[in-house]
Amino acid sequence: MPVHYDIEGRIGHIQLEGRGDYNVFSPEYVYNPLHDALTAYRQDPEVWVVIISAVAGRKAFTYGGDIQSLDALASGDDGPTRGYEGGNERIWRPNIDPRTEQLFNDELKLNKPVVFALEGDCLGAGTLLLMSLADIAVAAKGARFGLPEIKPAIGPITSWAEALATRQLPWRIAMELLLTGRLMPAEEALGHGFLNRVVDASEVLDVAREYAEQIAANPPLHVQASKTLAKSCREMPFAAGMLQGDLMGEVLRSVPDSQEGPRAFMEKRKPRYTGKIR
Repeated sequence: MPVHYDIEGRIGHIQLEGRGDYNVFSPEYVYNPLHDALTAYRQDPEVWVVIISAVAGRKAFTYGGDIQSLDALASGDDGPTRGYEGGNERIWRPNIDPRTEQLFNDELKLNKPVVFALEGDCLGAGTLLLMSLADIAVAAKGARFGLPEIKPAIGPITSWAEALATRQLPWRIAMELLLTGRLMPAEEALGHGFLNRVVDASEVLDVAREYAEQIAANPPLHVQASKTLAKSCREMPFAAGMLQGDLMGEVLRSVPDSQEGPRAFMEKRKPRYTGKIR
């Protein structure tokens, strides 16, 4: 299986298994099954937060899309198509499958929280996935991030990289990465607010799980509303965002968790949230 999805309590864990030591991605190997796993997560009311990581034992979170010969296996059984069914037509038109496209353009409408646990380099499509999906990101010391597609003249293919990078990084830093293909060390990325934590590789999953547990301890409908509002307010005028927040607050006021939270606080006990509408 190229994508493994496991559930423990309220926390899901998606592990990406690309091809080769550097975990390179393609629609068949990662993108489409990842879309399906995230859809299952989105539709399951019992799972309140998900962690995304690479499978254990790889040399990188990913070296990106399986377009170049990025590892020794790239010239193996898959031949010139490098894991993309349909050969060049599939490589140069990545939006041919809507599941792949939805991962990067927010059409998946994933308003439940996502925590990334990144061991090793996270390049190209990996950086795109991080920018498009992650709410919290924990990386290992020494990891690097970037969009190196400009160097071998295979980018830009779509506007995903340009749109996401210039929203999430200072303009001149984003343009430096886009125009030079330079790789950004995790410690620098942390300084730009691109990551939440940088820790030893042995601690990455543990810290990611700590974040997930903190999120899962909160009322899930309120968490999802907060993420929905944050995404909306980034794209709309301030007054419109305030109005949407007022409307969301009125909706949430009637759900059981809105009574349970204050009651638990007054009774000095841990709240028992359910995420139920009524």
